[in-house]
Amino acid sequence: ARPAAVHKAWFGFNPPSVSSGDGGVSFVDWLPGWYEMILMLLADERRRSATVFGNEMGPQITAQVMGACFRPLLSSFTSRLSSIFPLRPASTLPSSSSSNNTRLEGICLAYESTLRFLSQAYDHMVGCDNTIIYNEFANIASPFAPYQLEFSTLELRHSSENAALIAKNIQKAGRGKTTNDVAGGALDDGDLDG
Repeated sequence: ARPAAVHKAWFGFNPPSVSSGDGGVSFVDWLPGWYEMILMLLADERRRSATVFGNEMGPQITAQVMGACFRPLLSSFTSRLSSIFPLRPASTLPSSSSSNNTRLEGICLAYESTLRFLSQAYDHMVGCDNTIIYNEFANIASPFAPYQLEFSTLELRHSSENAALIAKNIQKAGRGKTTNDVAGGALDDGDLDG
C-alpha cells in the first residue's frame, strides 16, 4: 500500500495535447518531481524500517519498496518514452515548432533524470546486498535499454530530421530573394573583401 500515492501520481499524469495547444507540463519536465516523490517515500521507509526491523534490514526493505514503486508501471514508462521519440521512424517529420523535449533530447533528459534519481536512491539503500540493488536499478532503467542499443541509429535519424527542417527553413527564408539579387548586384564589391 505504501507506493499507492506514487502509482496514482504516475497514472494520473496527462501529457499536454499538441493538437489543442495545451500548455501543460511535458513528461520530461514532470519526471524529476515524480522521482522526488519516490525519494521522499524511500527516506521515510528507510527511517521506519530501521526503527521497526533494525538498521541491518532497513536498506533491504527500502530496496523492496523502490521495486514495488516501479514494477507495475514499466510498460507504461516504455510507452511514454515512445511517445516522446519512437524507436521506429514516423511517416512524417516533426514540425519545426517541436520543442527539444519532444524528440531525442527528451529521451536523453529523461534518462539523465533517471540516473540522478538512481544515484540519490542508492543513498537510501547503502548496506543492502549489491546484487539486489543492481537488479532493481536494471529493472528501473529497462525502458531505456532499446534506446541505448539503437542510439547511433536514433541519433542519425534525429540529425537527419533536424537537417531536413533546417534546409526547409533556409528554403523558406531564401524564397524572398531572387537569384539576381544574390548573384548580381545585391552585394557590392566591398562586401566580398570581408
